[in-house]
Amino acid sequence: MVLLGVWLCGVLLGLIFLVRLLRQIRAVERTATPLGFNLPIPVMSSSTRFEPGVFGIRKPILVLPAGITGRLTRAQLEAVLVHELCHVRRRDNLTAAIHMVVEMIFWFHPLVWWIRSQLVAERERACDEDVLRLGTDPQVYAECILNTCRYYLEAPFVCMSGVTGSDLKKRIARIVSGCAVDRLAFKKKLLLAAAAGAAVAGPIAFGLMNAPASRAQSQTESTPAQTFEIASVKPNKSGERGGWFDYSSGRGFGATNVTLEMLIAEAYSVREFQIFGGSGWLRSDRFDIEAKASSPADQLPNGSDDRRKLDKESRKRMLQTLLADRFALKVHREMRELPMYALVVSKNGPKLQGVPGALETPNPKEPNASGAKAPGIRVGWGHMFGRAVTLRSLADALARLVNR
Repeated sequence: MVLLGVWLCGVLLGLIFLVRLLRQIRAVERTATPLGFNLPIPVMSSSTRFEPGVFGIRKPILVLPAGITGRLTRAQLEAVLVHELCHVRRRDNLTAAIHMVVEMIFWFHPLVWWIRSQLVAERERACDEDVLRLGTDPQVYAECILNTCRYYLEAPFVCMSGVTGSDLKKRIARIVSGCAVDRLAFKKKLLLAAAAGAAVAGPIAFGLMNAPASRAQSQTESTPAQTFEIASVKPNKSGERGGWFDYSSGRGFGATNVTLEMLIAEAYSVREFQIFGGSGWLRSDRFDIEAKASSPADQLPNGSDDRRKLDKESRKRMLQTLLADRFALKVHREMRELPMYALVVSKNGPKLQGVPGALETPNPKEPNASGAKAPGIRVGWGHMFGRAVTLRSLADALARLVNR
């Protein structure tokens, strides 16, 4: 927010400068009087001491300082007019105005200010080349620029194309030496086009090759686009603390007394302490969910491990879609370093004995057909009870207790 405030202050100062500049230009235009020059654009005379220049973008006008015809020879005045008409033909005022907007937005970037000086230098060089190419004597043209600098001030308006811009010493040296006109050969044009193409295509290619992993992962997760055919989401007001998920009901999905945080952890296969952000109700409000849908797992044999795994994963993807639809949930993944505990085997080895033939179910509260508690693990206040559980389930239960 601090950086945003600083940037907005810079933009505001730029707007103030722009408004002040426009008011100055309007003041010069209002006080100017028409001159009878036969040119494609109107020519006005102003009492200001500024150099000759072109004002305006859509309807440009040429403003000459009063008394310029008595200070410059006829040939020098013609060179000035040809120079200014070159600015009009090249739409240099439009280019300068666009850069002023860019400069106002990216005022903090030093490259933008360097580009400004380069734009002025290149537009004056291009007009010098056009003037000499049209047959103006280099000596006369150089004297024209020097006399204009001697009697008049350089215009303070960036969006006004004048005569005396850029490095004057270098400009005069190029004009007098005849080096101002430099036609581009075919190889140079080809090289310039290749450089321009690389400048545009390079950043795009770099961005495509280095796309954030989170974006690629989110695209992968959203690719299946599976949804539940029927889904019911209701608030749970029981006040109980425990909650669980149920994948055992055929092609359905069930959740009882769960928070949105628990749903996110289940849908995206993460633990609750790996979820950051969100409002307080993310961890306080509880819900009951009942949903059913067809699944790609229907094509696999009943009871197979592959079917159970695929069916559960497909329902998790459906749960992601459900969370996005019903809760307007938006997530992204990022890497963080967090503290952890390592569950390792002691030097004397494990003393645990396996329970053969037992399958763990995700709902240890529900009794099986014989009335006994189903395999699973339960955590209470100060105790933990498990039957036919895997060490992975034990690790998951411990992780939920210590948030590591």
